[in-house]
Amino acid sequence: MNKKTNSVKTMKELVEKYGQDLIPFKVGSTVEALVVGTNRNRISVNVNDFCVGIVPEKEFSAEGLEVKPGDKILASVIDLENVDGNLILSLKRADKERVWQNLKEKMNSGESVKVKVTEANRGGLLVQYGSVEGFLPLSKLPNNFYSQSARGDSAMMIQDLRKLINKVLDVKIINVDQQNNKLIFSEKDVSQANRKQMIKDQFKVGQVVDGEVTGIVPFGLFVNIGEFEGLVHISEIAWERVGDLHKHYRTGDKVKAEIIDLENGKISLSIKRLMPDPWLNKSEKYKVGEEFKGKVIRITPFGILVELDQDVHGLVNIKDLPRTDKAEKSKIKEETLAVGKDYDFKIQSFDANFHKISLSPVNSNGKNSKSKIKVKKDTKKEK
Repeated sequence: MNKKTNSVKTMKELVEKYGQDLIPFKVGSTVEALVVGTNRNRISVNVNDFCVGIVPEKEFSAEGLEVKPGDKILASVIDLENVDGNLILSLKRADKERVWQNLKEKMNSGESVKVKVTEANRGGLLVQYGSVEGFLPLSKLPNNFYSQSARGDSAMMIQDLRKLINKVLDVKIINVDQQNNKLIFSEKDVSQANRKQMIKDQFKVGQVVDGEVTGIVPFGLFVNIGEFEGLVHISEIAWERVGDLHKHYRTGDKVKAEIIDLENGKISLSIKRLMPDPWLNKSEKYKVGEEFKGKVIRITPFGILVELDQDVHGLVNIKDLPRTDKAEKSKIKEETLAVGKDYDFKIQSFDANFHKISLSPVNSNGKNSKSKIKVKKDTKKEK
């Protein structure tokens, strides 16, 4: 061995002669090194007790990484030796490798990190962590990052999300795939716990709040009540039946509502509970066995919805209606009871607490009828 090495004068010649069996790294590889000295012009390191390495000033970290003797750093090999026989390393070129390693460690520990939003699309947010770009999916964003009325409207959604560009967010890492350059974050995992605690601290069930309508959807109203947004479900708008919400509300309307639930960080609101329940005094008017005029307002697969007055609706169950074909028990025949017309109905049961009235049709002789009164669907709507 000594005879062979006598002819070798430099590390390059050593590598050429013995190859990678002798040298555990090559140009372009990343190595871990121990800092042994620093000055303005270079950083001196010990590379695995194998050789001395130098990081020249021009190869310092682009991220302004500050190091001191005793620190361990990751550096990229850019030359196996300089004129002094030292390994030449670069922190700048190892920045990305160092970031990926840091990301893996933080993902495994569950630690949150800060990222900067650079762009938005209908799928979510593009974010930057150090020199690595990642993605924050829409499904991993909390609801308060965009108005709920923007759901289903990609243009409005992107408009809301672009307001976050250049903002710094606290996120958790849910997927690190360096080989495929894939980095996925979640803001919801961080904010959900914070949101729940903040809601718990600020609100309580039964509290009355002032808010502003931010979105109108078929199933209710989204209402901003400060830092948070709550939902008034359509069933909590009014005691009477509500159809098209756009006829009653506009975005920007001021409303007063009662908090009825704070489950899982979601705020459920009610407008109708701040108004008297009209059903509580209807039991005196609508007594079991008595007959009343009612207007057929809707025909459903399970029966007929009848309006007795503005506040009270009753149901004629399908079993109390005539069916000419026994094989079609789930269908209501299209014959003489028509939507929009008034008929006589008898009260079969009344439950003020659950807002339920059961009705049965009455024929012209003042008797319950299953054979002579039949149903006619509203063909205009169907067309």
